Amino acid sequence: MNINKKSSVSVVMITYGHEKFIAEAINGVLMQECEFDVELIISNDCSPDNTDLVVKKIIEEHPNRNWIKYVKHKTNLEMMPNFIWALEQTKGKYIALCEGDDYWTDPLKLQKQVDFLEVNPDFVMTTHRVDELKDNVILSADWRWNLKKTNYILQDYLYQLFFHTSSVVYRNMQLPRYINNKEIVQGDIAVFSYILSFGRMHYFEDIMSVYRKHIGGVSNSFKHKDSLRNKDSKIFIYNQLNVVTNFRFNNFIKCNIAIENQIYLMYTTSNFRLHRYKYWILKIYYRILLFFI
Repeated sequence: MNINKKSSVSVVMITYGHEKFIAEAINGVLMQECEFDVELIISNDCSPDNTDLVVKKIIEEHPNRNWIKYVKHKTNLEMMPNFIWALEQTKGKYIALCEGDDYWTDPLKLQKQVDFLEVNPDFVMTTHRVDELKDNVILSADWRWNLKKTNYILQDYLYQLFFHTSSVVYRNMQLPRYINNKEIVQGDIAVFSYILSFGRMHYFEDIMSVYRKHIGGVSNSFKHKDSLRNKDSKIFIYNQLNVVTNFRFNNFIKCNIAIENQIYLMYTTSNFRLHRYKYWILKIYYRILLFFI
């Protein structure tokens, strides 16, 4: 990874089976009005549909086609390895994310987020409000993305702080080796938690992108489908994060691990009430920890 020290952005777009959506995702990036260089890295994980044809047509016709660096893998890497591969190709000072079924709506999105990071060196990440699109209807911004404060820290994120990947712009930095481990299912949690261990996150109230809810979407595919694997993945991430941060966030990380175990037990054992009780005790304890930092 050869990071450009100038104000420049690498947009990472992974795609698989997004024939119906990928054009809107790409055009949302190519419409950006920026005072800096942009590279759009599109990593097609051997899609079985016509995603490849759609991307190539845009590369042939769009005025900003020179922004695009496109690869279609010959074999399916699966989502996490594809994501890591794309991140390893980035050269920009900052990284923005937009999966192939989401799209950006504000042509000044990147400029706003980069401008903030340029003048606030203690911040490592920016996010913003996100609309949802379901059954071709725009819904009002999901409550999970409508945050209450403007500035956040890692402990907030560990305390189940929600923001969507299409809203994120963060400082490009060398990621630790554990993030490329096959144990990890949730690549965004692994990357964002590590980045936030270096500084704060700023939240814009502007709605600048759309999260598309559909049957083939990643969030739908993970709902209680593989709860044990998801739990183990999060616990692996938290334990590795604890090590690479020299246990600076130990109390919060250990509490998060206990919470994940209780969530799993709530939904997979007959003793729902007991584990729900333990879960809320841990959440209260977490809030007390947050109060004293």
